[in-house]
Amino acid sequence: SVGAWCSDILFYLFGYSAYFLIIIWTYLTYVWMRQKLDYEWNDWLLRWGSILLLMTATSSILHLGSNWFSNEAFLPGGVLGAFTQTHLMSVFNIQGSTLILMAIWFA
Repeated sequence: SVGAWCSDILFYLFGYSAYFLIIIWTYLTYVWMRQKLDYEWNDWLLRWGSILLLMTATSSILHLGSNWFSNEAFLPGGVLGAFTQTHLMSVFNIQGSTLILMAIWFA
């Protein structure tokens, strides 16, 4: 029951990119188990901040290319992607938004 609620919330927030979280968490757990635990809070803040930025960019890119979806009840980029994409589109056009999101994604 708890797992179903967590997956529903993550899928609602991130859309299809919520499936990336499993891969990212598996990799981070592997790295965490292989290294010693002498991280400072700066390292953890940088890692989790970069993961959040990657997830936001992925959700926004998925929502940016969602013109071919006709079902409005389901957002492929999730609520986070819709929010970010709407604000980016108001400042930049579609080309600028795509370039910024791709630069964030490849950084």
